[in-house]
Amino acid sequence: QADEAQFKNTLLKQLRENEKRSSSLQNTTNQTWFEAVCRVLEGLLSAGSSAPRPSTAAQDRIILDVKPNTKFSVWVSFCEIYNENIHDLLEVAPSGVPRRPALRLAQDANSNAYVKDLRWVQVSSAEEAFRVVKLGRRNQSFSSTRLNQLSSRSHSIFSIRILSIEDDDPPRVLTISELCLCDP
Repeated sequence: QADEAQFKNTLLKQLRENEKRSSSLQNTTNQTWFEAVCRVLEGLLSAGSSAPRPSTAAQDRIILDVKPNTKFSVWVSFCEIYNENIHDLLEVAPSGVPRRPALRLAQDANSNAYVKDLRWVQVSSAEEAFRVVKLGRRNQSFSSTRLNQLSSRSHSIFSIRILSIEDDDPPRVLTISELCLCDP
């Protein structure tokens, strides 16, 4: 839980700094918001690695205090809510079908809500996570309005799930943390 809190605090700090530089978080041409997320992911994915990661500034360095036998597995998903339906933005619509199938909300055994059949993709770098976002953006629903020709008319949710794994025999999951970002 300490790793999760440290990750969230670092991410929130990066998001606030980038928000000051950017007037619009949803502008598809503006990548500063997601660059903050990428830096945090890069720091997390390199935790425990002996190879230092390049950084643009000293305050961008992310240091996690992790045990040597702890590894992280990072998974991402990207969905949208459009016309009261949930769609997986990583699912390509079948040929000849104008829309992807609608997904539905479900509950697990602990009454936690989740999107049933939502695709989760394992990423090993911030660049891979960014490619996932770009793919999802291409699949996002758009509809023009009088004031905005490229209005998304939907809400998107980019989720990052981090598994802290004890590298033992057999490996075991220590914690699962999830961060959901709405309208990235």
